[in-house]
Amino acid sequence: MDTPNPFAPPQSKVEDLPQHGELSNRPSERPSQVKLAFGLLVGSVALGVLNYISTGMQDSSLVSLFVLAFVFGLAAAIRSGKNWARIVFLVSYLTGLPSLFFASALIAQGGKLFFAVFCCQTLLQGLALWLVFRKPGSAWFKRAKSG
Repeated sequence: MDTPNPFAPPQSKVEDLPQHGELSNRPSERPSQVKLAFGLLVGSVALGVLNYISTGMQDSSLVSLFVLAFVFGLAAAIRSGKNWARIVFLVSYLTGLPSLFFASALIAQGGKLFFAVFCCQTLLQGLALWLVFRKPGSAWFKRAKSG
């Protein structure tokens, strides 16, 4: 009686994933580098808020608030392991970087303190990007993407 039972559930072979290469080396908890990068980005936003308040909340207030909220939102997404957020932040950072070279208008308009805070924010954000794109942070984002 080799006739298969037509009412039997379908069968399939189930195996565990192989334990080699990147799969077994992916960290499951957030690396300290990503935590530090989040802190640096929040510090950058805080500096921006303080700078905004110290200049009397004038000029393009809506644009300034939007940029600060955008950076904070990306920082939160980076902290939660969203790979797209670190890429969007990298692209926006690199797009805004040339404004450092044309900062003479910023100095004349906002003063030397404004320019100093702007440079500090740029350095903090650059350091945060460096942290999230090197290991173990980069491996953690790959894990979060596939998991």
